Amino acid sequence: MAVKNRNLFISFDHVSLRIDNQIAFPESSWEFFDDEHWAIVGDNGSGKSILARAFSGQVPAVKGKIVYHFLKTPSKSGFSNSTIPLKHAISYVSFDKQKQARARADQIYQARWHSSENIDAMTVSEYLSEERVYHINPYQVDAWHPDSHIFKADRKNIISTLAIQGLIKKKIIQLSNGEMRKVMLARALLTRPRLLILDSPLAGLDQDYRVRLKATLENLMKDRLRIIIVTSREDEILPDITHVMVIENLKITAAGPKQKVIGTFSKMREGFSPMEYNLSAHQKSESRPKYKDGDVLVDMKNINVSYDGMSVLCNINWTIKKGDQWALVGPNGSGKTTLLSLILGDNPQAYANDLRLFGKRKGSGESIWEIKHNIGFVSPELHLYFPRRISGLDAVCTGFFDSLGLYARCSMEQRRMAKFWMENLGLFNYAETMFDTLSDGIQRMILIARALVKQPLLLFMDEPCQGLDIKNRHRVLNLVDAIGDQLEVTVIFVTHDMDELPSIITQTLKLGLNNAI
Repeated sequence: MAVKNRNLFISFDHVSLRIDNQIAFPESSWEFFDDEHWAIVGDNGSGKSILARAFSGQVPAVKGKIVYHFLKTPSKSGFSNSTIPLKHAISYVSFDKQKQARARADQIYQARWHSSENIDAMTVSEYLSEERVYHINPYQVDAWHPDSHIFKADRKNIISTLAIQGLIKKKIIQLSNGEMRKVMLARALLTRPRLLILDSPLAGLDQDYRVRLKATLENLMKDRLRIIIVTSREDEILPDITHVMVIENLKITAAGPKQKVIGTFSKMREGFSPMEYNLSAHQKSESRPKYKDGDVLVDMKNINVSYDGMSVLCNINWTIKKGDQWALVGPNGSGKTTLLSLILGDNPQAYANDLRLFGKRKGSGESIWEIKHNIGFVSPELHLYFPRRISGLDAVCTGFFDSLGLYARCSMEQRRMAKFWMENLGLFNYAETMFDTLSDGIQRMILIARALVKQPLLLFMDEPCQGLDIKNRHRVLNLVDAIGDQLEVTVIFVTHDMDELPSIITQTLKLGLNNAI
């Protein structure tokens, strides 16, 4: 049987990368052929996203060569210029890219809840326009861009394929975490890339959409598009992925056909046993309102929220009592995070609704800081806007002040408690490391510790396990169970993965699109 001719797609020739003052992936060599699709796998902090950014041209090689062989082949994409710039030939979708997109669209964390006031805020339609996708400058006559008729046809097809027609008129700042991920994928495909890099491709997406996305990607992989999946989860490795690369401690430890290499990744995850937590000795001692089991902490009646005439929440009734532990579930865009924002005090529409917090009607004279004093929370939205140049320990300490930066001096006791929660989450080695140098997964763990430092009456955990490897997911879920069992804390846990619910959960509120179910 004749062997099919195989062409190199990308190659690494004794490549070394530099991250800050550290050399990563020293003297690495690797070949990616044009009939392959790869998954880069590794635990949080292993360096897999650094390598993915190098593939996309964002991290330069300080030694060796990265060669993009596919750029040398004639283009059959219908573009007016066959020499496609690297930034358009490779599309990269990641949580970090999501941060950058949000930063361009709006600058403050609360902007989403005040979006009706932002008349000039960018819409999804504008974000997916030809001018913005290709950064077209009308005064630059030699700018590279596709034929406009082709772009319009592609845009219509991609919007339909990804089922985002209902998002087109929305403002970027109104989108949920999962909705934003869908829009970013649409934008990535609009450049007709040869290589699509997806970092944690299913993160933030509901279960039904995950099935749709997997089928869509598998269809795309049969054509000219090549895919690299970057993940810490085996369930994100698509069936049509042919090869796997395993990353540990900023090194490639294995690479080759999926069936031969995937076992190496599985063995890395063996030997993890649940931790035993003794939290009662660290029960918060400062005075706070005393509640007994069954007392009402939050009471919502006929809650309605809308933006620009579009209903987000419709006639929601929800009572949270001390001693109950809640799961809040529902598809992307069903209003889960909006519902929590009413309680947190970030959403001004709380004042137009019948909402009671800790026995007081919302708007009866309490300050937003009095409300936040009793609540700890972590969410993708908080992660998107959290300041970058701050140490891991200081990031955790901001939880005492409900701030997005550390503007007050912590007491010795507060720093001791911050270190205690970091240690319980396996984060002690990151206390002095700058937040922006850490992987997204480790950053998320630090924000979870931030939510815990006050031992709040209410703990909101909005998709806390997004982007976490299996060991860190188990660590977080075991700790949440211990908190619910040993401390005076009521948990509201938001997730799209029902197998990631803590065992303490006793109640569930399910939201559908525009209605509670």
